[in-house]
Amino acid sequence: MTLYRINRPMGGPVSDDDMNATAFRANVCMAHFPGMKWHRSFLDRNTWTFQCIYEAESEEAIREHAKMAAVPCEEVVAVEEYTPDPFE
Repeated sequence: MTLYRINRPMGGPVSDDDMNATAFRANVCMAHFPGMKWHRSFLDRNTWTFQCIYEAESEEAIREHAKMAAVPCEEVVAVEEYTPDPFE
């Protein structure tokens, strides 16, 4: 599995209820993509854009999942994780 950063512009302010509904749809649809895992998401409230970190088989799987879940998916980039753990 590869780690991906997904850019999800929401198109403007989003209510907490809408964000929760989006997260619910993403989780439910994930069952159709074996091995896919949502690690975490970060929201920039200045631009109303989410940066999500997922683990998946391919960029295509990420995009198919987003379409099925009706979640924005503007950019998908394979990334590598670095943490401060080895340096503490």
